[in-house]
This record gives sequence, C-alpha cells and structure tokens, in this order.
Amino acid sequence: EWGVDVFLRPLNGSQRAKLTKLAGGGEQHFYGHALAWSLCDESGNAIFSEKDVSRIEEKNGRVLESVVSHIVKINGLGGTAVDDAKND
Repeated sequence: EWGVDVFLRPLNGSQRAKLTKLAGGGEQHFYGHALAWSLCDESGNAIFSEKDVSRIEEKNGRVLESVVSHIVKINGLGGTAVDDAKND
C-alpha cells in the first residue's frame, strides 16, 4: 500500500503492556504507537520512533487498520487482553 516492504516485530513486554492499556482506555494514539513499535526493516531495525506517532497517524486509515490488525494478532492482543487491561 505504501510502495515499500515492511516487516513486523513482536512487541517487548513493556510495549505490549502500554499498548494494552492504550487500547483499554480508548487512547487515540493506539495505532500510531502500535506501528511505531512494530514496523521494522528486514533486519529487525525500527523504522519509526515514538516521535513519529502523530505523523504515522496521518497515513491512510484503512491501511493503518489493516497493519495494526496483524500487530494485534502476532502479539496476542485480541480476545480478553484489552478487557484485562481495563480491570488492572
């Protein structure tokens, strides 16, 4: 969609916990953080940093949602993970 190949890396524990809390609180920067933390090149090097969150969120929303759905899946954030964060 963006004309480049990107790869996804799993979130570390801290990132996963933060993202779960962002999702549980309806935080508007959920997509931006998920993408900044997960998108990488083929060597696993981050493409974006947290400074890029707002810029990432300006991209096509349909594409963001598609990529974030893969991030959620590979990190096991579906199901009860968000509900569990709301109860923490």
